[in-house]
Amino acid sequence: SKKETILFYNPSNIKKFKRHKIDLKKNKKIIFAGNIGKAQGLENLVEIGKFIKQKKLLIHFEIIGEGSNKKYLQNLVKDSGLNKIIIFRNYMKTAQLEKHLLKAHGLLVSLGNGEALSVTIPAKFQTYIAYGKPIFTLGDNIVSNIVKKHKIGFTLNKNNFKRSINSFLKINTNRMNKITLTCENLYKKDYELNKSVSELEKLIFKMTKKNKL
Repeated sequence: SKKETILFYNPSNIKKFKRHKIDLKKNKKIIFAGNIGKAQGLENLVEIGKFIKQKKLLIHFEIIGEGSNKKYLQNLVKDSGLNKIIIFRNYMKTAQLEKHLLKAHGLLVSLGNGEALSVTIPAKFQTYIAYGKPIFTLGDNIVSNIVKKHKIGFTLNKNNFKRSINSFLKINTNRMNKITLTCENLYKKDYELNKSVSELEKLIFKMTKKNKL
């Protein structure tokens, strides 16, 4: 007999979808916020940073948080002369971090290589969805597939990061608004906390009742 598999997403810890108007004429900022460990594979940003520096593009990354790989990455960035393109900031409490995320032009999800990591959706993805910003992914994985499917961001792999960066720099208000609207719809459909809890309760009740029969 066939078994039914029910897909249920972990909800966002953000209780309400957030909107914030962004000035697209400014030097664009992409933020990564969270643990800075080997699993995140953030060293792949160095090659992208070199391209940005060489072409003198008005875009930079901010890495916010702590982790076992932070010092190594800081030295790598310093040795590559990318201190103004890949900027590190210390751990921030939620209220302070929220202000930074609201001002970002894009948000970065990064995971290293490996079979397990390629099918992992980090918790920050649900949080990023609630901010309605373009989502950047490093490499090809399940998150990049979701981003491509819904057209809510850009993939930065070794074959197309130059094209992705240039496309993002040309983004207009209409495209940004479409991304925000799609993120809001995804948030309400799959990641909104109260709805997710309600749906989970219904599912548990249904399964409990079914198993009693």
